[in-house]
Amino acid sequence: MKLKHIELYGFKSFADKTKLQFDKDISAVVGPNGSGKSNIADAIKWVLGEQSAKSLRGTSMQDVIFSGSDSKKQMNMAQVSIVLDNSDKSLPIAFDEVNVTRRVFRTGDSEYLINKSPVRLKEIRELLLDTGIGKDGYSMIGQGRIDEILSGRNEDRREIFEEATGVSKNKYKKTESEKKLVKNEENLEKLNNELKVKQQEYNILKKQSENAKEGIKLTSRLEMLELNILQKAINKSSADLKNDKSKLEYINGELKEDREKFEVLNSKLKPINEEIEKKELKIEQLNSDKQSNLNKINSITNDINILNEKLKFYNSDIDRLKNSIEVNNKKIISLKNNIENKEKEIEKLIVKEKELKNSLSDLKKLNEEKNSEYEISFKNANELNQKIKQLKDKLTNLQINKNTKERIDNSNIELKKGYLNEISILEDLVSDKTKRLDDFNEELLKHEKELADNASKITELIEQRETNKEKTTDLEQKIVLYRNELLRVESRRDILEKQYKSYDGFYKSVQNLLKIADKDENISKKIVGVLAELIEIDEKYKQALDLALGSSLQNIVINNEIDGKYLINFIKNKNIGRITFLPINKIHGSKNNINHPKAIDTLNNLVKNDPKLDGIIDHFLSRTILVENIEDAIVVSNDIKGYRVITLDGEIINSWGSMVGGNTFKKESNSLLNRKKELDNLNDDINAIEKNIGILEKKHQVFKQEFDDTIYKLQNIDNKNNEIISKTNQIKSSIHEIEIEKSFNLKRMKEFDDLIKKIDSELISEDFSDISSLSNELSNLEKDYDLLTKENEKLKENIIDTERVIIKNQSEYDVIVRDLSISETDLDNLKIEIEAVSDSISNEEKILKLTEQNNVDSKNKIEELKVNKEKLSEEYDNNSKNYEKLFDEVKELKETIIKDNKTISNLTDSINSNEKEKYKLELKIENSEQKVVELKSDYIETYSITETELEEKLSRLDYTEASKKEVLDIKKRLSEIGYFNYESIEQFNLIAEELEFMKNQYEDLIVSRNDIIDMIKSIEKDIIEKFSSSFDMINSRFNEIFTILFNGGEAQLKLDSDDILTAGIEISARPPGKKLKNLALLSGGERALTAVALLFAIFEINPAPFCVLDEIDAALDEANIKRYITYLKTLTKHTQFIIITHRKPTMEMAERLYGVTMEEQGISKVITLAIDGYDIQN
Repeated sequence: MKLKHIELYGFKSFADKTKLQFDKDISAVVGPNGSGKSNIADAIKWVLGEQSAKSLRGTSMQDVIFSGSDSKKQMNMAQVSIVLDNSDKSLPIAFDEVNVTRRVFRTGDSEYLINKSPVRLKEIRELLLDTGIGKDGYSMIGQGRIDEILSGRNEDRREIFEEATGVSKNKYKKTESEKKLVKNEENLEKLNNELKVKQQEYNILKKQSENAKEGIKLTSRLEMLELNILQKAINKSSADLKNDKSKLEYINGELKEDREKFEVLNSKLKPINEEIEKKELKIEQLNSDKQSNLNKINSITNDINILNEKLKFYNSDIDRLKNSIEVNNKKIISLKNNIENKEKEIEKLIVKEKELKNSLSDLKKLNEEKNSEYEISFKNANELNQKIKQLKDKLTNLQINKNTKERIDNSNIELKKGYLNEISILEDLVSDKTKRLDDFNEELLKHEKELADNASKITELIEQRETNKEKTTDLEQKIVLYRNELLRVESRRDILEKQYKSYDGFYKSVQNLLKIADKDENISKKIVGVLAELIEIDEKYKQALDLALGSSLQNIVINNEIDGKYLINFIKNKNIGRITFLPINKIHGSKNNINHPKAIDTLNNLVKNDPKLDGIIDHFLSRTILVENIEDAIVVSNDIKGYRVITLDGEIINSWGSMVGGNTFKKESNSLLNRKKELDNLNDDINAIEKNIGILEKKHQVFKQEFDDTIYKLQNIDNKNNEIISKTNQIKSSIHEIEIEKSFNLKRMKEFDDLIKKIDSELISEDFSDISSLSNELSNLEKDYDLLTKENEKLKENIIDTERVIIKNQSEYDVIVRDLSISETDLDNLKIEIEAVSDSISNEEKILKLTEQNNVDSKNKIEELKVNKEKLSEEYDNNSKNYEKLFDEVKELKETIIKDNKTISNLTDSINSNEKEKYKLELKIENSEQKVVELKSDYIETYSITETELEEKLSRLDYTEASKKEVLDIKKRLSEIGYFNYESIEQFNLIAEELEFMKNQYEDLIVSRNDIIDMIKSIEKDIIEKFSSSFDMINSRFNEIFTILFNGGEAQLKLDSDDILTAGIEISARPPGKKLKNLALLSGGERALTAVALLFAIFEINPAPFCVLDEIDAALDEANIKRYITYLKTLTKHTQFIIITHRKPTMEMAERLYGVTMEEQGISKVITLAIDGYDIQN
């Protein structure tokens, strides 16, 4: 396979259509800088699928489109085509010539073509796998690619080796298989979710179908039993009613006769009763007056007794107060005598206290003067003693020094001369070391500044990397969450969509008719829709509406009865089943305004529907009230009669009083209501989630690219830092050695200088003539000290005597002061006490005067009360006599009417008894009549029939013995069953088939997953075998070619881990005469030649059909470039080379030259030169 030609049009600087024919083994592209020659390499890279605008030296893919010049407008499309000779069928395609084309438009659209047929980029990449051609292969090598190979991470180098070892196709197959596995797992999870939903529906419908079968049977039996019980109850009530009316007629006759007798007797007794009433009123008034007189007499008696007691108390208190006043007067006289004695005692103590105080003051003053005199004398004695000691020490030292100095001076003079000579030598050495240190420090500062700058860049890049990493991770987590949510919503949407389209949940008959209507326009025109799909309601009211309408939700709405007649005949002929139709023009209802604090509203007012359906909705729901809970339902049902009441949770109280509640066993997902609305909402949710995922993925791609760029920059800075640190360490080591030497020399110089100074100080002459005069002075001072010591002892004895006298006087003074304080306190207490006694006498005299006055007032009051008591006693006696007289008169009158009252009492008892019996019979008759009405009404409401239909049923009834226990048992069982769907039996059979089909699908997916896993394992085994074998061969040839190109040395490749599938590639190289070292420390030429050696090794093992070398020879010197050219020629047997170069030796090797010029600013032109002739083409 060869590259035949490339054609560029509108790509970068190639505005005009440009074709380059490659029919030689080695072609060279040359031209000045900026002419656009590297754009040819970019074009080949781009057409092979490069997606990074940055790799193409742009910011976006639109940057590859010619942007215009002074003479030519910008273009709206860029196109590049390469034509490959496939006559050897290297590519798995049935063409001898393969034309690969890529176009991009300024609108952002792009196209890929193979032999002018549109394809995807994926197909181009699959076609070129394991050929070495492609954006990740080794057919495109430039300076940037060399840096990627040598400076990149070990893992990043793996791509080129996978292409070289021929495992790219296997790797691609593995990746595709892993994608299929992921898709398989997603399908499994999705199907598993659907299975769970379907299984739940199956379980529910199974229970519903069983309940429906049992419910149908029980309902039929219950209706027949209740009809028999109703007939029996009606018959019994009619018989009781006839008997009770006969009794009522007899009682009414007796009542009339008794009332007439009662009226005759009552008129006779009326005047006597009036007289008795008048006299009894007078008796009652006299009795009241008597009681009032008696109460007043008792009250006065009590008051007199109380006043007598007070008199006794007052007399006793007067005697007590007089005695107390007398005692207190005597006490005052005694206290005054005590005060006079205490005042005399205090005067004596004050005089004595003053005398002692003055004496103490004089003694303390005298003692202070003597102490001051003693301190001065003692201080003088100490100072004199100190002088004596100093003189003695000085005399001793002078004598010793005089003898020693004479011996030392002679030897020091000789030492000084030797030290001066050593200092002169050391000064020369220090000067030399200082100069060298300055040079090294200057170089060190330069390197430290570079490191500091790089550290700042690294910090900034690390922060940028961590920020990008956090953002990338955060976005990945968000994308996963959105994808999971998308899966969940799509699963729910698919299930609901399937149910909606297949009319799942509707009765079989309704389903069949609607499916026919979908295909038959004539039927479709006559159907407005199913009631469930024509109405909407808020989600919180949905359950209530669902239960309120029940099976009516499946009724089909039509425009008129003519359509209804047509449809009924149609379903009869087709044997579809039974369906309820609702003609809009026939069904009407009324709007009811319910005003109750516990009621939300009637359900018809809460439903959203087309106005033309108002009549149908009102008919079904205008007498159904919605409330919050069962407690509110009971209140509303009691307050508003004739309405059905339903709660938000679905409990129902019917208009005739029956209550329905408990679990409905009906899942929200099975509801027929709001299906279309929920489906639209789910589709909106899916669109919103997909949009969010798209936005997040774009952001993720940007942050990922920024993260990779940051890593690359960090690696470059890290390599530079390693070089700087190595140099810095060498400089620091040299500085450290010099500083140690300099420090040692300076220390030696200081030591010598100190020794010289010491010698000079010791050579200074000293005067020892003071020894004699100091001895005389010492003798005089010792005499003065003895005299002063004796005077101080006498002074000390006087001070001690004075202090003894002070202590004695102070003790006496403290006693006097204490006694004086006690006496003054006693005097104050006596004065306080005499004042308190005087106050007490004054108070007692006041109380005595008040008590005597009260005594007189009480005696006067007693006399007054005795007079009033006598008057009241006389009045009481008169009232008693009148009371007894009237009482006797009333007694006589009552005896007169006793006989007639007995007769009246008997008549009254009889009338009351008959009235009660009459009321009971009337109530019983009314209840019996009402009971018959209620029994019929309950049955009519329960079974939704008319009164006429009930009468017909009763007339045709065959009597059966109906047990109330059996009825209760059936109702209990029906209550346990709850709501049951008649169509659930057919629905259950259908869903059982669907569930079985889905389980088979799930098993197929499990088998498929296992097959994919086995395939991945097989591919991985092939990759390991092929990669290991080829990698060892490339490693061996790399070392050999490296030795040839470098004239010695060694190089090797090594996997950085034991996992052959993911291991990175380590490259190490040792040019001749050097240690094995980091690739980053190689020179530019060494790095380029190492990369060339690796590239040539790959070409020998797995040659690419063609290879573009973009200025990789730029860093090679003359000797290296000759070896490079020589070895390159050996590879042309299997590989075609297109070389972009500036180097003359490389140009000379080429068989054809392509010169790229820019005659017109911004537009590149190509001139072709065949080296074996002068065939020049524009």
